[in-house]
Amino acid sequence: MPLPTAQINGIVWDQVVVGDIVYAVGKFSAVRPAGSPAGQNESPRGNAMAYNINTGEILNWAPTTNGTINSIAASADGQTLYLGGEFTTLNNQTAWRVGAVRASDGQRAPLGAAANGSVKALSVSPTDRPSTSVAPSPRSTPRPVSASRRSTWAASS
Repeated sequence: MPLPTAQINGIVWDQVVVGDIVYAVGKFSAVRPAGSPAGQNESPRGNAMAYNINTGEILNWAPTTNGTINSIAASADGQTLYLGGEFTTLNNQTAWRVGAVRASDGQRAPLGAAANGSVKALSVSPTDRPSTSVAPSPRSTPRPVSASRRSTWAASS
């Protein structure tokens, strides 16, 4: 029997499962329940959404960005989700291509980090130290960027 899966009007680039919740990110502006035709029963989203993996129920978790989110990773305890991509705002506040949100409600969580290039992938160590993979531009070379006392991000300009 297929799993019920929420549908979007764009593309999902990454997802992470915490418990029975799927957190999906990418480039899309709306989500709809499994089986709903395009344009019907849609709820607005800003490149991030969550749904219950067992029921397909779309959750109210809806952080917003002004650009594509390429990657998502969860903290070891599942309470914080780290986002990386091509955005410069997260929930209407400046966030240079990386950010953190609470898994419970999508509100921003402290991170104190930035990347000066598009973040293509990120991962979190067992001690919740995020690291990123940034696509270099053709005219630059990657260089380390100090993002905070707790993490170092690889980035390119």
